[in-house]
Formats: sequence, C-alpha cells, structure tokens
Amino acid sequence: MLIAAFDTETTGVTRANPQEYQKYNNARMIQLAIIVYKLSNGKADLIGTYSWYVKPEGFQIQEGVHGITHD
Repeated sequence: MLIAAFDTETTGVTRANPQEYQKYNNARMIQLAIIVYKLSNGKADLIGTYSWYVKPEGFQIQEGVHGITHD
C-alpha cells in the first residue's frame, strides 16, 4: 500500500466566519509538498519527496511565517 502526505504553505487561510473572507482576498497557496511511503510488513519505506513552488502571475509574495520570498 502507498501512503502520500501533502503539505501546503499559504499566504493566509480563510476562517469559517464569512464576514472575515474579505480579509483574505490575497490569500494564495505558494508551495505544495508531497512525501510518499510504501507500507509492507509493518515497515514504511520512503519512495520519494516532491516539492513545488507556486508563483501566480501578477501576485507578489510577502515574506511571512513560512520564510518564502517572492524571489
């Protein structure tokens, strides 16, 4: 069996309160990472790790907690 775990970095996350959605008009996903394991006989073997940066056209990434810059 293969197991994949996903992780994202964003410039902000919306909350469940609809009145606050306006605050996050500039929220974007800026990185996607995946790690894949093969499980067999109670053991997990690493198959691979993958990472991509997302730079939406016309969107300037402001450095935040994630430490990712526009460069």
